[in-house]
Amino acid sequence: TTTLRMVINALEALDCKYALASPTGRAAKRLAEATGREAQTIHRLFRFKPGEGYNINQDNPLAVE
Repeated sequence: TTTLRMVINALEALDCKYALASPTGRAAKRLAEATGREAQTIHRLFRFKPGEGYNINQDNPLAVE
């Protein structure tokens, strides 16, 4: 978590946009608790829908705010 906080601080100092994501909901919750930032699962970040797949592609890029 120390390394992650340092990376986040560097990204924010450079005014970079980023998103925190992890493979599971439990890990996303822990990530959010450890960093004080919003975190989500990778599936949610990439807008996965069963039967359809991911809604992120070249025509619909990931928007990070």
